[in-house]
Amino acid sequence: MDTAFSKHSELRDAYSEELRCIRQILQHSEQFLADEAEFDVNSVKKLLEERQPWIDILKNIEETLRSAGSSQDDLAHLKSEIAELGNSLIALDAKIMDILLGRKQAIVKELMKNTDNINRRRKEEAPRIINIKQE
Repeated sequence: MDTAFSKHSELRDAYSEELRCIRQILQHSEQFLADEAEFDVNSVKKLLEERQPWIDILKNIEETLRSAGSSQDDLAHLKSEIAELGNSLIALDAKIMDILLGRKQAIVKELMKNTDNINRRRKEEAPRIINIKQE
């Protein structure tokens, strides 16, 4: 009985730790999105680097939970809260990716516009060949 209780306690602790890590990642990401009106690729890289330790902890927790065979019904509320926060995090990351994609498209559009202008100028500045035949 004591072994079952300690296993259950370990599972609850693991799920609680997983929930804590996901909350921290979500809060950090929300703060990033709120603070960075015009973020660039380097600031997103920094965000990902800052989130990496929490992600490593989550990987270890998942391995622990898989090996423990967690099928406790009384931990369902923790599992559902983790799933909800995970979905929120996915939506937030999708929003960041959409902003980056929009910026990428704007840059590509500007580059295409500049290239078109350069090509037009070259055509206008090309020397005109006059074919004069002497009779």
